[in-house]
Amino acid sequence: MIELTHIKDYEQSTMEDFFGDKMEELTDRERLMEHGHIVTLNGEQQGFVALVPVEEGSIWLRSLYFQSGVRPELVLTLFEVLQQHVEEQGLGKLFVFSHQRTLEPLLETYQYQQIDSSDVPVKDEDRPAQTGNWWCYTSKAI
Repeated sequence: MIELTHIKDYEQSTMEDFFGDKMEELTDRERLMEHGHIVTLNGEQQGFVALVPVEEGSIWLRSLYFQSGVRPELVLTLFEVLQQHVEEQGLGKLFVFSHQRTLEPLLETYQYQQIDSSDVPVKDEDRPAQTGNWWCYTSKAI
């Protein structure tokens, strides 16, 4: 079973252990700690996501990291878990920025809609520097 557990429920060393040498490369660590969640599968840490609020009732999947060698099915299932999280939290939208074309068919499968960047409530200074596309999942509860 996949679970999202807020990083604040762990010791600081958990994040350091998870990211290892890459910890120094992370930008905006404070925000990652504030909005980060460890992804566990059957009790084992498999990944990390940061779900950053961007406006009332909306979040941005700001960061997504997986341990090397993670099974592709976990990525698929994680998007289901994220949608369930949005529904359970009473949120309206989940924004995703995709800089990898290989991710986009998955987003379409899970009913994300590609949107114009001007429709994304993320400050210019917070937007990714890479070229890519914005996608949005809209809760069925809206």
